[in-house]
Amino acid sequence: MVTSMNWEQLTDLAVRDTDEGWGKIDEQLSQVCTDQAVIKGAVNGLLNSNEHIQDLSASVFGVQKTDFFKNLARINTQLLSRLRRNVKEGAGSYAQFRAAAALGEQGYSSLEVIEKLKEFENDPDVGGISKRLLAKYQ
Repeated sequence: MVTSMNWEQLTDLAVRDTDEGWGKIDEQLSQVCTDQAVIKGAVNGLLNSNEHIQDLSASVFGVQKTDFFKNLARINTQLLSRLRRNVKEGAGSYAQFRAAAALGEQGYSSLEVIEKLKEFENDPDVGGISKRLLAKYQ
């Protein structure tokens, strides 16, 4: 049995920015995305100046079930505005992409989201995600 990581462990791996670390994060996200401490960390992490923390934070919201996310967005009114802000003003290109992908996964399409997804269609790391999400809106 794999023990779930906490927010601090996830951010430590994100900041290290290694393929192995991101692989571990990807394995954990669906298990921890509804944990209240992880959600709190991710909402705050959207404002962090570190690109990798912003990337991780948006990724948390991208893997949540849509009903859960929409309820969360109703309770935490800052969530959608922070994700939308990061699509345009995120700390780096991948943080911007992950914010757009999180919104796209949850059904929040806008011109900015679609444009950001199109920028990454041919990216070797996230192009598949981008193409899958764009197919939902075309």
